Amino acid sequence: LSFSMEHNVLLRRWTVSAGLLANMNTRFDRRFHLYPGIDIAYTPTESWRVFGSYNKGFRLPTFTDMYYKSPTHEGNQGMKAEESNSFQIGTQWQTAVCDGFVNLAAKGFYHRGSNLIDWVMYDDCDIFHSANFDLDNMGAQIESRWTATSERSFVHSMSIGYTYINQHRRDETDIYKSNYAMEYLRHKLVATLDHHIVSRLSASWNLRWQKRCGSYIKYENAVSSGQLVSYSPYAILDLKLRWMERSYELWVEATNITNHTYYDLGNIPQPGTVVMAGLRLRI
Repeated sequence: LSFSMEHNVLLRRWTVSAGLLANMNTRFDRRFHLYPGIDIAYTPTESWRVFGSYNKGFRLPTFTDMYYKSPTHEGNQGMKAEESNSFQIGTQWQTAVCDGFVNLAAKGFYHRGSNLIDWVMYDDCDIFHSANFDLDNMGAQIESRWTATSERSFVHSMSIGYTYINQHRRDETDIYKSNYAMEYLRHKLVATLDHHIVSRLSASWNLRWQKRCGSYIKYENAVSSGQLVSYSPYAILDLKLRWMERSYELWVEATNITNHTYYDLGNIPQPGTVVMAGLRLRI
């Protein structure tokens, strides 16, 4: 059973949005739990914005988390509801530069999690068990984007962004392998470039570099070796070519054009170069 309410206040330079959710689930207890949230933004000038927020949320364990059982996984009927307190503060700034607009954004965040839901192994001979543990995430994100104001500009837009995350566990239970919660991206850098080539042909480039914390179980001939291998940092370059007409658009997209072999969130090697093409009609 849930009750919720929300109220927005819109002023000349201030925006405030506040809400409250009261939730009761008889699977866990027979009392209401309160989950408040508030978002505040201040705009001192037309080009500058400062914002902050606090939100408390929850996630219920699924039927799979509690009751699923297989040779490799075992649910836990004693699973608790996951809760988190999230804080965020940041700023955005926009101005006209070189026949275009520059948008700069920066924010910091802190998520304090209690009873986070995950599937874990406790030793190298174990299977995966659903479990709760306490985990905090903190980090920062910065991004810069330039967008042209003229369609005749050679460069249509370009951007670069970076995100850093660090984790801290508050419980002391030894875990050999996490399947989700602790397999997080410590570093992620993304750069994009969208530019004109000739006539109605344009290109979009996307470069992504990231470093994931955690490890995956190495398999040999589809059999687990029981060996944990740390994720290695990797970079992926994608390219999309577009031919634009008033009534249609032709496009060809190639992902991972360097054909780099890498692992990301699991023990399965990700695809090499993949090429796709398409046609979009406007009627």
